[in-house]
Amino acid sequence: MEVRVVPFAACKVLQGSKPDPHNLMPPDFFEMDPEIFLKLSFGLKNWDEVEEVLNLSPFSRAKELKAFFPLLTPEK
Repeated sequence: MEVRVVPFAACKVLQGSKPDPHNLMPPDFFEMDPEIFLKLSFGLKNWDEVEEVLNLSPFSRAKELKAFFPLLTPEK
């Protein structure tokens, strides 16, 4: 799965299905607003607080990303 923080970054985070070389879009990707990404990353918001804003489909693997946030904490 690729996570995109448009227009700043894109990163493969989770193993997913293999990409089709004829299709430029990866089969699994998730776009996140930069402001939400930063708030999650620094622990200013938690996943449950922003999940509604993220508009996740019930079948989205993006919910698996919850375990990665926050990225930075005083302990890390």
